[in-house]
Amino acid sequence: MASDAAEIGKKKLQNQLKELTEAFALFDTDRSGTITVEELGNLLQSLGQDLSEEELLDVVKEVDSNQTGSVEFREFVRVVEGGGKRGAALHKELADAFEVYDKSGDGHITHDELQEVLKKAGQNLSEKQVGAALKAADVDEDGKVSYKEFLKLLSVTNGQ
Repeated sequence: MASDAAEIGKKKLQNQLKELTEAFALFDTDRSGTITVEELGNLLQSLGQDLSEEELLDVVKEVDSNQTGSVEFREFVRVVEGGGKRGAALHKELADAFEVYDKSGDGHITHDELQEVLKKAGQNLSEKQVGAALKAADVDEDGKVSYKEFLKLLSVTNGQ
């Protein structure tokens, strides 16, 4: 019994680490192992958050415990896991952005939902372009995008 619980806990931790690594990779677009002010700004802008350079520097300073001017993976984990007020805000921003696309509220984004939201935002992508973005993000190939897959879609549609 105890070993089953330990194994479940171990798998849960492994899954959390994998998800954090994938989320970090969305920010770290140059694969340098750190998130720069510019990379943070690009991702937040894709979520509708247009922060000034000064505001972005403040965000990085808040989490940059070793004062390198960028965010390393361990610092990112602390923020996302609740070690900073920006982590909670980022979680909310991502979830809110997902809800905008998930018109039906079923926890998935369909081709039609994505195209409708993009059209309202003034981005008239062709059927083929929307389909390509969805296909790239639809890891489990079920024809729709889950929240986890949505994070990947953000990086695809922003050319990252």
